[in-house]
Amino acid sequence: MSCAEIARKLKDLVGSDTRVTFDDDSAPREIRFHRGDPLSIELVREAPAETAGCFPNETMAISTVFVAFDDSLGITRRRVVV
Repeated sequence: MSCAEIARKLKDLVGSDTRVTFDDDSAPREIRFHRGDPLSIELVREAPAETAGCFPNETMAISTVFVAFDDSLGITRRRVVV
């Protein structure tokens, strides 16, 4: 499966208005979520876990998840412990 398919599954879980990117499309180790408003941390924790059930081989190297959202001072980025 490609990163595009994994991203599509993640977007289905957290919301279609969320942008999902990876640090490396050929061997991702990091997922980055970005949306205009803050995402629920619990939702972000659950989405990679559920996606890993569908794409176990492709997601087993992913070790870091970040969530970013627009704040009054600019973009805020946080690491999510999954």
